[in-house]
Amino acid sequence: MTLLRAIVAIARRLSVLLSMFLMAACVLRSMPFEGDATLSDRGYWSYSPRYKIDFPGFSLREPGEYLFRFRGVPDVALSLTLPVQSDLPDTRLKTVTTWVDAQLANGSGKPVCEATGALKDWVLMSSSTQEQAYWQKQCTELRLRNDEWYSLRVRVTNIEALSATTKITPRLSGGGWDSL
Repeated sequence: MTLLRAIVAIARRLSVLLSMFLMAACVLRSMPFEGDATLSDRGYWSYSPRYKIDFPGFSLREPGEYLFRFRGVPDVALSLTLPVQSDLPDTRLKTVTTWVDAQLANGSGKPVCEATGALKDWVLMSSSTQEQAYWQKQCTELRLRNDEWYSLRVRVTNIEALSATTKITPRLSGGGWDSL
């Protein structure tokens, strides 16, 4: 009986050590987020999206090209959206002819996704928080590697004269317990 208790005690200690080793391996395997954006994590029990990677925003009133680099993304499917802040009504945002090219590429320059076209050809979604964002299907459910550098290039051309201030803030988002 004493031998059996000793074996059980050793097995428990080994299982605790193995659990600690596996957790440490997972933590060490993932790179911390770094780059030209801000990563926010709303916690394990949050609804989608749990993770938001927000890049610096820019105005749609003038042409420009914006390049952002980053790595250390969470290990979840991410989608690229262009949240919009504007005084324009939905009906007007759905007809904006300003052209936007967005390309997400891995560290070797290979495109992961490309979304392009006049904003009127993008899908404009609205959330329960009253946030609106443009998106295209080919840039959804992206699986990125945590240890690889990525670049997001956004080009704005063919500017339409907008009567209101309209700003775009590129975002990668995903995760959440309801997306498991």
